[in-house]
Amino acid sequence: MIARTIAKNTFFLIFAEIIAIFLNFVLLIYLARFLGLHDFGFFMFALSFATLFVIGTDFGLSELVVREVARNKNLAKRYIDNILVIKTIFSVIIFALIFLMILLLQKSEAVLLLVLMASLYIVFNSFSGFFRGIFQAFEQMEYIAITRLLQSFLLFGITLYVLFSPLYANKLFFVFLAFVFSSLLAFLLTSFLVRKKFAKFHIRIDFSFWRKILHETWPFGLASIFSLIYFYLPTVFLSFIKGDASVGLFSAAFNLIFGLYFIPLMFASAIFPALSNSFKKSKKTLAKIYQKSIMFMYLLSLPFAVFTFLLSEEIIVFLYGQEFFEAKIVLQTLSFVLLLKYTSIIAGTFLSSINEQRKRMTAQGIAAFFCLISSIVLIYFFDFFGAAVSILLTELLLFGLYFWFATRFQKSGLRKKFVKPLIAIGASILFILTFRFLNVLILLVISLIIYFVLLLFLNVVSAKDLNLIRVQK
Repeated sequence: MIARTIAKNTFFLIFAEIIAIFLNFVLLIYLARFLGLHDFGFFMFALSFATLFVIGTDFGLSELVVREVARNKNLAKRYIDNILVIKTIFSVIIFALIFLMILLLQKSEAVLLLVLMASLYIVFNSFSGFFRGIFQAFEQMEYIAITRLLQSFLLFGITLYVLFSPLYANKLFFVFLAFVFSSLLAFLLTSFLVRKKFAKFHIRIDFSFWRKILHETWPFGLASIFSLIYFYLPTVFLSFIKGDASVGLFSAAFNLIFGLYFIPLMFASAIFPALSNSFKKSKKTLAKIYQKSIMFMYLLSLPFAVFTFLLSEEIIVFLYGQEFFEAKIVLQTLSFVLLLKYTSIIAGTFLSSINEQRKRMTAQGIAAFFCLISSIVLIYFFDFFGAAVSILLTELLLFGLYFWFATRFQKSGLRKKFVKPLIAIGASILFILTFRFLNVLILLVISLIIYFVLLLFLNVVSAKDLNLIRVQK
């Protein structure tokens, strides 16, 4: 049953991601508190700057291999053999570009070293992500969960040791070293599992196959680059225009919102093989998976967005302390992004699964260009608040473009259940406003319970719907 496979895949991914995201969430809070506003801002700048370049080492190859191997498992070895060589070549080129860029910007040797370490961390993660794509294509999500958890626990433990230990005066250097070490071990483990369980790969150079791969993958690659531009470019611009303290305030809030992206991202990752298969075999099944996925993401994003907006001040102070108090306006602004992002991720995944990745790329290219211009202007005039507004406007544009393209092939069906959840969220808002004197965690938990109970009472979600996605072969 497709339903059983999707449910199993989603369970393993969500389970691992909840723990991994929680560990990373706590780790970022400790980093902000221990490093302080300025050093935490530089830490986030280095990661963001490196990410903008290092995404070129993958260029959509992981997403392509998931789609193609999910359709034909016998192609796994051929894709792995060739893509590993391509990724290695891309990595060498990207490292040279980063080195030259830092020199041209006349940054210090210390900055160069830390940015290169951040780049190495992201490169290892890129290779691990590629191997995890093989797990995904074979729908063996437990291997993604195991490797993801091991890396997260290792990174969490080593970084906390560095932060709390008096032996390490240069905290930033050893924090980056912990990131590199954990990603290296994850790369070694994922490659070992792929070779042992799925395909005994070797290095192979097949230029004709390379041309085929690059012809197919460039829309995926450009889409990935475009998406990372509006994730990380505002942070880089903020550092150059306003300084690392502004980056610290912006990143403190943005990390909280970004941490909640794991739900639609993992859900989309779980349904992507099923969508790809259904596109070839059953358009009716394809429509059912897509429509129910959109509905679930809307129902989940609504309380996250509303509660984050209402309790932004309490959340920032509770997690980061008074030093980051000004980040509350960033969190309020970005809370609206959740409403847009949860459903647009599903729409974008749908486009890729039906071989319309070029339309997805077009939408992301337009959004990336808009983000580039709006970030410079808004950051110059409004500092970190301008960066938040730029991201919100960019996500709104991307949301509209994704659904405009996707609706040409399949309607989302969201209008049928759009109003009733607003009644449930209204009751939750009333509770928050009435009992705001309570602890922020208590408010969040009780408000979520009220919301989901009312969804059941109003028959927005049926018992059948709660069984994730029930679709027949």
